Amino acid sequence: DNTFDAAVFSFSIFFVEDMEGVLRHSIEKIKPGGKVLATSFSDGTFSPLVEMFFDRVKKYGVDAPVVWRKLSTAEECGSLFEKAGLSNIRVDIKDIGYYLEDARQWWDIVWNAGLRRYVSGLSPKDLEQFKEEHLKDIEGISTDKGIWLEVKVLYALGVKK
Repeated sequence: DNTFDAAVFSFSIFFVEDMEGVLRHSIEKIKPGGKVLATSFSDGTFSPLVEMFFDRVKKYGVDAPVVWRKLSTAEECGSLFEKAGLSNIRVDIKDIGYYLEDARQWWDIVWNAGLRRYVSGLSPKDLEQFKEEHLKDIEGISTDKGIWLEVKVLYALGVKK
């Protein structure tokens, strides 16, 4: 307890069921005046690509999550930090979206991130068919610049009293 200068949750705390409990535990470990930083994806991140993904995967009998984004607004971040006992709370949002060259770059994101769990249980044949259909859907929204990947990041910072 009271040992560390800071605790950082880099795109991770929203995976935890008891975010407040984990945050409180981490706060115990930092010195008074120490800082806590958490990053999270804001509402709208990966839209409309992720909605297209879930629409398509439902056709394969996979249950899409009802709510898959937690801690996705500045208000939610600020409230969590306040409930955990932090002060001088500041939440900023940065738009770091960019263009994908093609749908295959989107598939790299799907396959190497949390979305993979929704398709990894498909049979090899269904997975290949899903991938082909989904990438065709994604190519359908391509422009002369590529495929826009909306990425907005929330940065929440608080200080231990």
